Amino acid sequence: MATFLSLPDELLIKIMALGGHAAVAACQQTCYRLNGIVNTSAALLYMQALTAAGLLDNTPPAMALIERLKLLEVHETAWENSPWHLAEDHSDLHCLVSSSGNLLLFRIPDQKFLAQVIPSVHRAVPAVSRWKGDMDEYTHELTFDVSRDLLIYLTMNRLHIRELSTSKPHPLSSNGGVFPVHRIDQPHILCNIQVYGELVAYMIASVGGSGSHLCVHNWTTGELISHMGGYRAPLYYDFLDDAHIVSVSSRPGNDPSLVVTNIHSGHRIDFVLDLPSMATNPEFIRGPDAITYYCITVNSMPRPWSHKQPIGYFYSGDAGRIVILDILTHLYGGLRPDSKQRQTFHFSTTALLSHVRSNALATVVPWDEWGPGSFRQVPRLPLAYQTVSGMHAACGMRVIHDHILKDRHGRSVIRIYDYHPQRVRRALAIDGVPVQETPGGRGLWTRLRRSLSHRDAEHAPHVGAGTACVLPGTDGQLPCLAKEIPLPDGPLVTCNLVCVLCEDVVVLLELKQHRYGSPVGRMFYHPI
Repeated sequence: MATFLSLPDELLIKIMALGGHAAVAACQQTCYRLNGIVNTSAALLYMQALTAAGLLDNTPPAMALIERLKLLEVHETAWENSPWHLAEDHSDLHCLVSSSGNLLLFRIPDQKFLAQVIPSVHRAVPAVSRWKGDMDEYTHELTFDVSRDLLIYLTMNRLHIRELSTSKPHPLSSNGGVFPVHRIDQPHILCNIQVYGELVAYMIASVGGSGSHLCVHNWTTGELISHMGGYRAPLYYDFLDDAHIVSVSSRPGNDPSLVVTNIHSGHRIDFVLDLPSMATNPEFIRGPDAITYYCITVNSMPRPWSHKQPIGYFYSGDAGRIVILDILTHLYGGLRPDSKQRQTFHFSTTALLSHVRSNALATVVPWDEWGPGSFRQVPRLPLAYQTVSGMHAACGMRVIHDHILKDRHGRSVIRIYDYHPQRVRRALAIDGVPVQETPGGRGLWTRLRRSLSHRDAEHAPHVGAGTACVLPGTDGQLPCLAKEIPLPDGPLVTCNLVCVLCEDVVVLLELKQHRYGSPVGRMFYHPI
């Protein structure tokens, strides 16, 4: 009788490839023959390398597998020693309003926008390309999704759905790409617009302070999917997936919590935050004389399919997203430097969604059940320069530090936190750290303890070289791969810098004036 191992190698390779990365890794551990087949098959090695890098393949079909492996290796090491690139065409760049993938959107005068594609020399994305488009009437807010060639903006009482590349009505949107927004009786403004897949959400803030409303539409049909008003309407929010949004609740008398709301049913689950055990300085957050503000930063990673803009040889997979929670606390008397305290936390959306799906009827989830192993407090490091804005800080599983820091060698660096599980696993495997799971599978990352970096602190790396280390998952925190990229050589107006995190590049904008929305003097970009 024929057995699995009696099949020819060619069939075994095809069968294992159909099972994906997990099946290939499992087969490698079964016997010497399957392990040898995997290690000698270019197709399986390439598939494993893509998965470990958190990327999807977009190379030409005629390209040989060996060439693809070489390109992937160059792409993965480019951040460490590649130079900063100066964008030659940066004229007419004014207010940066949004980013998606590797594309930035600027507002320019006369009710126009300018879209700028950031190139990638290691993914064969062509040189910087840009185009201008028109917007109707006075635009309050706008957002876009590069994967759908989609631009959405709000005017006084309408929602406009356009093609990003042509400014024409989007072909997937009905009614000519124009839909009425939800109306309320009080004077109001429209703000905080976001798009995720076929959903678009926006806030209606009452001018008189009588409350706010969050509305979610299907932008293809214009249907109002969800409307939340009163205390249930969050001021800051982000999409978890196409059925849930996350916000923060800090009503008086209650502990702060992350709130996950089902867009279709309205059911909400409060994930309680235990700030005293999370924060290094909880007395500022919990003090009786303190005023605390909570803010969630928007994640700019588009969904990984249906890309219509140039994406190069590789693009990011759908491994999840990171939620950034900023907590700003100050004592009565104003935001004086001596009275202000800021805490920043990163949360895994995978942990939130797994609890939502397993406890669909729950209303409150205690911190001990979901928190340990699902968050990280951003460490406090020496500050080199404050950036003009903290926007555009999250893209998929990567997060950029709000400001420019000093590394242990005294260099001014941009620090990026990478939480992609496969990339963290690979970094730990290089250092020989075993990956273990706790009983029940929960808290996978809390067992990853050792640091990848064993470099001698006495010897600084050569000028321009990036460094990396793994921040361990001690004290129940989420481990991550931290990369530090030195600033470009030459003089910079350091008080006018803006950092933007894109899909696989980090962008540094040097503004002409120290205020958000001023014209861009120079634009640099660096692979990550």
